[in-house]
Amino acid sequence: MSKASDTETDLALAREALEYHFGGAPKIGLILGSGLSELVDFFEEAKEASYRELPGFMPSTVEGHKGALVRGKLEGVPVVAMAGRNHLYEGHSAAAVVFPLRALIHWGIDSVVITNAAGGISSNLAEGDLMLISDHLNLTGRNPLVGENVDSLGPRFPDMSYAYDPELREKAKEIGTNGGFDLKEGVYASNLGPSY
Repeated sequence: MSKASDTETDLALAREALEYHFGGAPKIGLILGSGLSELVDFFEEAKEASYRELPGFMPSTVEGHKGALVRGKLEGVPVVAMAGRNHLYEGHSAAAVVFPLRALIHWGIDSVVITNAAGGISSNLAEGDLMLISDHLNLTGRNPLVGENVDSLGPRFPDMSYAYDPELREKAKEIGTNGGFDLKEGVYASNLGPSY
C-alpha cells in the first residue's frame, strides 16, 4: 500500500473518531498556541476529547499545551479548538505535525485561525502585541511538500498567492479596529526551534 493511501486511511479513521466524539464539523477551527489553551474555558456547550482518544493526534510535550480537542460555541459561533499542538522540534515529522489539521479539514472545517507566541524583530512590535500575518518565510529547513502527494489534500504544488485569505484578514482588521486594539501586520519567519 502506498503512503498516500495510508494517509487516506488514517484520515478516514480520524474523521470517524471526530464524528463519534463531536458529530458534524463546525466551519471554524482554532489552533491555540502557548498560553492560549484557556480560551476553551469560555466555550459554551463544550465537549472535549483528549488527543489520546483521536487516531493520529499525539499528546504535546510542551508546557502550557493541554493536548485536547474541544468543540463548543464561542460568542454563539460553533468552533473546534486544538488546545495545544505538536512541533517539529519535538522530533516529529512534518506529516505527523500537520495530521490533526488535515484531519479537521477532512472532517469538514472550512477556515482555521492559528495562534502562537513568537518573538519579533521589528521595532514596531512590543511584548503582548497581536500580529496579523501577511506572508511567511519557512526557515525550518523542512519542506512541507516532501513525500508522496495526497491528492485529496490538494495539488502537489499549491498556489501560495493567497495563503492568507484576504477576506478573513480584512475581517480581523475590522474586529481589531472595533475592539479598540492596534493589530499589527507582518511577515512571520518560522524556524525549527525550540525557541520562545
